[in-house]
Amino acid sequence: MSITNFDIKNFLIAILLVLPSYAFVPLYVYLLLVPLLITRETKLDFNFYIVLFIILLCTINQVLNLVVVLRDFKYASLVPYTVFMIISYLFGKNADVRVFNYVLIFISVEVFVGVLEYASEVKSFFPSISQSIAGEAPFGYKGLIYYKRVAGLSPNSSSFAYKVCVGILLLHYLKFKGRKLFIYAAIFTAGLVITFTRSVILTVVLFLFLVNIPQVKGFLNDLLSKRFKVLYILFALGLLVLGYVIFSSWADLYYQMNRGMENADLSQRDVVLGKYYQFILDNPIFGNGSYKLWMNINGELFHGHNSFLQTFATNGIFIGLIFIYLVLRNINKYNYYYIIPILIFSLFQYVIFWGVSFMDLIFFYFLFVTKERLIQDKLIEDDTIKENEEEQKDEFHRSNDGKLIRLN
Repeated sequence: MSITNFDIKNFLIAILLVLPSYAFVPLYVYLLLVPLLITRETKLDFNFYIVLFIILLCTINQVLNLVVVLRDFKYASLVPYTVFMIISYLFGKNADVRVFNYVLIFISVEVFVGVLEYASEVKSFFPSISQSIAGEAPFGYKGLIYYKRVAGLSPNSSSFAYKVCVGILLLHYLKFKGRKLFIYAAIFTAGLVITFTRSVILTVVLFLFLVNIPQVKGFLNDLLSKRFKVLYILFALGLLVLGYVIFSSWADLYYQMNRGMENADLSQRDVVLGKYYQFILDNPIFGNGSYKLWMNINGELFHGHNSFLQTFATNGIFIGLIFIYLVLRNINKYNYYYIIPILIFSLFQYVIFWGVSFMDLIFFYFLFVTKERLIQDKLIEDDTIKENEEEQKDEFHRSNDGKLIRLN
C-alpha cells in the first residue's frame, strides 16, 4: 500500500487519530472522528451489540453506585467512559487502510523530534512536561538509557513508545518491502532506543518472534531434510554472534534494563498490582461502580498498570469478562500477530480498554481484521482468483507461432 494521491478524508482521520496522543490535546477531540467514520455502507454487526451491552451494564452499575462519584464529584464522571468505545468500534470497522500511511509519517516526525530532544539532553521541548515527569532522575543519570527517555510530542515517554510500537506493527501489516521498509525500520528502531520503555521492547520482540514462526519452521524442515542454504548458514551464524554478544555483555544489559538496581526493578508494579488485585477480591460484583479507578498510593495516583486488572477493578468481574469475550471471539489467524503482542503488552501497562485512546483505536482495527478485509485492501491475494488463473494457464498453451491453443 502507498499514498498514490492526496486523500483529504483519510488525512483528516489520521490527524484526529494521532492528535489526542500529543501533549495538551484532550481526548474529546476523538469525537470529531465520528462523522468521518459513519458512511452509508456502515453495517452494525454482533460486535456492536456487545459494545452496547457493555455500555448498558456500566450505566446501570454507575447508577447503582452513585456514592462512588459523590466522594469526588466531577461532571465528566457521570458519562460512562465505555460510551466512547463506540468511536473505537467505528474506527475498527470503517477506517480505510490508507489512513495508516499518514500515521506512519506522523510517528516518524515525532521520532525526529524525539531524536532532537535526546541530542539536546532534555526529556521534552515542553517545559511543563519535563517538570511534571515524576520519579525521574536527571537526564542520563548513572549513564542509564532509562533516564535518557524522551517524550517527543507526547505527554510522557511511554505514550511516545506506544506509537513507535504501533509503527512497527503497521510495517508488517501494510506489507512494506525494500527501501521504504528499511527507512521506516531504522526510524522506529531509533524510536525504541530514545523511548526505552521495557514493556514496549518486550512487545516488539514477541511480535517479531510470532511473524517469523513460518520462516523458523521452514528453516527447521530444511535442516532436517539436509537441504542447506547459504542464507540459512548466515542466519545461524548471526544467531551465534548475537548470542555471544548478549552473553558477553549480559552484566551491562542487565544493568541498563534493571535501571542500575541489584534486585528486580518492578517500578512499584508489585505494590500497585497487589492493591488492585485486592480491590477486585473485595468488590467482585460491582468493582468501582464502573467509575474508572485510580488509587492514591503514598500521595501519588496510580492506574492499574494492567489493562485487565484495571477493567475488572473498575467494572467488576462479570462486565470484565464481557470485555474478554469481545476480544476472544474476534481473534483469528489473520490478526493474532498483532492482537497477542498487544494483549501481552497490556499485562504490564494500562494500554487498552480506556474507552477511546490511540491504542484502543489501533487495537480495535486489528481486532476486526479478517481475510475478506485483507483481500479488499489488497494486502493478500484472493485464493479463488489465483486458482482460476492457474486453471486458465493449465487449459491453454502457446504454439510455436505464439498462438494460444486449447489443450482439450
